[in-house]
Amino acid sequence: MPPKGLDPVFGLSRGGYYALEKLGFIRLVRIRKPGNQQGRTLVDCASVRNYFAKLARTQTSERATPKNTSATSANDKTGAVETAAKTEADKTAKTAAAEIGGY
Repeated sequence: MPPKGLDPVFGLSRGGYYALEKLGFIRLVRIRKPGNQQGRTLVDCASVRNYFAKLARTQTSERATPKNTSATSANDKTGAVETAAKTEADKTAKTAAAEIGGY
């Protein structure tokens, strides 16, 4: 985790890492001696890579989906469920992006 500024590997700040961990998107590992208050916080790089890959898939599918099509009909509720899940995922991604500084 960078002491200040942005991480040179992923481009996130300390606050960004903590915000993503709080939302459950990535994993941080804390190392300290028994009884100590302070220690080191390490970033699980695999969890960050997985999070970015998931974002990329979401953004790619958003661009591929036509905006003016109706996914539901009177007899087809599957489209409504998929649309609701996608909307919820979009809200979560936007919340995470806002908390880590607009990304």
